Amino acid sequence: VKKLQLKQAIFKPKIQAIDKSLFTPEEYFDETTEEQLGNTFRKSDRDMLADILELKEIRNKKQLIYLSGKLQQKDRRLRFTLSPNFGFLFSVAGEEMDHFLWELLDSHATYIWSMAKHAMPLDEKFKLLEREVNFIRDHGRRAFLSSTTSSDFIFNKVNHESSNSSIIDGFPKWKARVNEKLV
Repeated sequence: VKKLQLKQAIFKPKIQAIDKSLFTPEEYFDETTEEQLGNTFRKSDRDMLADILELKEIRNKKQLIYLSGKLQQKDRRLRFTLSPNFGFLFSVAGEEMDHFLWELLDSHATYIWSMAKHAMPLDEKFKLLEREVNFIRDHGRRAFLSSTTSSDFIFNKVNHESSNSSIIDGFPKWKARVNEKLV
């Protein structure tokens, strides 16, 4: 029952956010009563992601598991987006830069924004990133990709090649490309 309630909350959100794109689980589920979801929203971010991945067959499941388990900073909260599709924003601290990896459910690519580690406080970085996600929500991914000239971030896109193939496993290639971007 909890999984069905979580599925309803995730795939048919009640929030109609106009100027907000990045949510922590508490921010999103604050709109949903505990009676509706039980203690679902009190789980760790990683446990919540695992529950969501069990809800339906996700084409980029391997990528989401890798990002949440191997790369996501343990001391940083996982954030998620509702629009243009439901997705997760992972935060990774590299040696020289902070990286933010956006992976939408059933997507074909991972978006990576990187910024110098000590350029500004992390909260400010999330505000700038929210501006980028808002642009995508309002104008679409194609408009964003053709106008990625923001001086605030270094932007990269890593495609999920051969993710639907039963013969070729594209995950190792994707993983190598993502890891080479994380400095």
